[in-house]
Amino acid sequence: RPALHAWLQWRPTPDLEFYVDGIFTGYRQDFDVNFFVGLPKAGNVTAVQTQGGGNATIPSSGLSAPVADTITTRDNFTITSKQTFHQVTDGYQFAGGMRWDVGPALVTTELTYNDSTVESTSYIVDANFIVPRIDYSFNRDGTPNITPLTATGAPFDITDTTILDIFALFDQRSLAVSEQIAWRGDVRYDFENSWLSNFQIGLRFAHRTGVSDGTGENRSQIGVSGDPYPDFGTQGPTDILGGRLGVDGFALPDTDFIRNNIDLLRALAGRPPGP
Repeated sequence: RPALHAWLQWRPTPDLEFYVDGIFTGYRQDFDVNFFVGLPKAGNVTAVQTQGGGNATIPSSGLSAPVADTITTRDNFTITSKQTFHQVTDGYQFAGGMRWDVGPALVTTELTYNDSTVESTSYIVDANFIVPRIDYSFNRDGTPNITPLTATGAPFDITDTTILDIFALFDQRSLAVSEQIAWRGDVRYDFENSWLSNFQIGLRFAHRTGVSDGTGENRSQIGVSGDPYPDFGTQGPTDILGGRLGVDGFALPDTDFIRNNIDLLRALAGRPPGP
């Protein structure tokens, strides 16, 4: 959060004062979001066990229907995703004015200018792989659990980055700019020995413009194996819910690869280089 504030004041006589004031404030943020998208319906469901072995009441409707407790799927299409964001905000404000004390009259005037820019760039890259078998448990001691397995029932390593294929790119940017210039002038006149203590009159004029642009979803299909790019993959967070979720360290796209090779990813998506 960079910031700077400068102030200059000059008083050539006790009754006359000039000043200039400037403020800059900034904001810089880089952050990532890691996604593991386990989709039971994206695989071939081979076994379902319902809660309690029968129907359950659905609170929102009062209807009675089977509610799944566990599901086993084969050839499960699985997505992991990296969302990486870069956000920049700059704000400038300048003011210059005068204060003149002319006997019973006080004259003040001020000219101000402010400018604000808010920019956000986000790259979202989805990767995909096939898990031969996944056992989903929707309530294991209060926590969902995902168990990736091979076709024979052995553990399947979802932390192996070589399993990743490049699935899709979301290339997004937004920019908002506003600008304002304003002037004000005020006069106050003090009366002596009068039922009216003072009289004040003033005028303020302001002109403001603002422009905001941004992309929508802006999704591009890719569908390329990640093997030609050894730096494409990395491992996600560990100790998720104390390890109870079952997907600690899952493989997903790497932030540095995305940012350093964004035009390569754009080319794979059939898009031109540049934002």
